Amino acid sequence: MKHFHILQRSWDILWSYKALWVFGFILALTTASASSGGSHGGGGGGGSSYFLPSQEEVAQSVETFHGGLARLAAQASQPAQMEPWLVALLIVGGLLSVALGVLFTIGHFVSYTALIRMVDLYEDDGVKLSWRQGFKLGWSRAAWRMFLISLLIGLAGFLVFGVLILLAAIPWGIGSLFGETGTVIGIVLSIGAALLVIFLAIAAALLVSLLLEPVGRVCVLEERGAFDALRQGIRLVRQHFVDVGLMWLLTIGVRILAGIVLLPLAMFTAVVALLLGGGLAGLAYLLSAALGGGWIIAAVTGVLVGLTVLVLPLTFAGGLLQSYLSTTWTLAYRAIPAVSA
Repeated sequence: MKHFHILQRSWDILWSYKALWVFGFILALTTASASSGGSHGGGGGGGSSYFLPSQEEVAQSVETFHGGLARLAAQASQPAQMEPWLVALLIVGGLLSVALGVLFTIGHFVSYTALIRMVDLYEDDGVKLSWRQGFKLGWSRAAWRMFLISLLIGLAGFLVFGVLILLAAIPWGIGSLFGETGTVIGIVLSIGAALLVIFLAIAAALLVSLLLEPVGRVCVLEERGAFDALRQGIRLVRQHFVDVGLMWLLTIGVRILAGIVLLPLAMFTAVVALLLGGGLAGLAYLLSAALGGGWIIAAVTGVLVGLTVLVLPLTFAGGLLQSYLSTTWTLAYRAIPAVSA
């Protein structure tokens, strides 16, 4: 397998096939690879400012906020006395969270499948599909099977390492039965066992990351079921471990290099987000100063604008990286049969 040729070919496809960017962006957004951070703040020199609330306003707002939290806690302990608007807000918020979770899950696996199939078809006949056509390719049973594979791996990991964590806590529990000295010895043993579990979890995560990309290509391109794709993908990795392992190491190197390259972009967007969010927060405070709690409106405005300015460019860059890595693995999978020929 010509690994560096595959990396170069993936780079050429990335910049010539813009429809892939759409699914890369969705993939980056739904895998939370884009960092949601971003802070907004305003400094002031002591005393009040025309743009910032005075100390008295802040103190009064904090007191009101604490009082509101106390009332909410009291109402939550007595659901029958909760205000209707609060019940409606909780219900709507819960439904929106569930809907967003389902939407993000669908978008993730449809985009994952679409990227693989679009690149595979492009290598076969040179035809570039639109993002709508790509969406139709992604909306398939293969996407559902990939969801099932991820669910099975996640459940297996949760069960195995959940049991290991419980086992690691046993020395602590037993030691506590034998006084202070036994408790200390038990804690030390439990900490050592927990560190071992963490090491095993990291090793398992690396192994899964090595297996999952070939398994995904077997599932999507060969139309295999979930268990069959896992079995065939593991066998493929075993038979071509050197080629797959080297490509895995190269993709890790690409991720590290991308992180270094994107660091200045992240810093720049953070500064822009801070300035723009802070400026609009000040404008919002001026416009709402006549209303009670105008600084709260300003803070919400600043945070929303700042997060948007920060997240969108980084998510777009992360989408390009996702598209590139997906293309790389698809080309590598297509090249594997030629190795054994």
